[in-house]
Order: sequence, then structure tokens, then C-alpha cells
Amino acid sequence: MNGSYVDPLKVEIPPSHPVKEELRKEYEKQRKFVMEELNKMNVPKIKNPV
Repeated sequence: MNGSYVDPLKVEIPPSHPVKEELRKEYEKQRKFVMEELNKMNVPKIKNPV
């Protein structure tokens, strides 16, 4: 942090709150849209440099 590398798997973050039931339908709608857009992306496969 503060310009230093931090392993994101070791950082302790507070848990998030669940999506409120009254917002769930809109959340799922937005999630579906975003996932469809992401799945349209053509990501080139590269060899592992290691």
C-alpha cells in the first residue's frame, strides 16, 4: 500500500454486506449485462513467461 506492492490474497478487508432483497432483481439484471459484455471480449492467450 502507499505505492508498495501488496499481495491481494493476504490483505485483510472487512466483509461486505449482502445485496438487499429489494435490490436483488436489479442487481442480477446489471450483473447479467456486465457478464455478457465481458464474455464478448476477445482476450489473446499468451504463453506463461515463467
